[in-house]
Amino acid sequence: MPGHAHPGSRRIDEEEAYTTFCHFRWPKTNGEPVCPHCGLLGCYALRRRAFKCSGCRREFLPTCRRERRVH
Repeated sequence: MPGHAHPGSRRIDEEEAYTTFCHFRWPKTNGEPVCPHCGLLGCYALRRRAFKCSGCRREFLPTCRRERRVH
């Protein structure tokens, strides 16, 4: 039937989806961000959904493996 979920399925909110994605992206660190440039685990949240490495100081997003250029 249109508009009905499959039995046993449930919808998840954006935050839960993001957390699940991070666990898939960084499984060895239980979802904690790892710098894609230098491999350091010491990263911190810069803003919503963006991180900055405390080692090489580069910004990165969990959804992208490439460097984010900041001008």
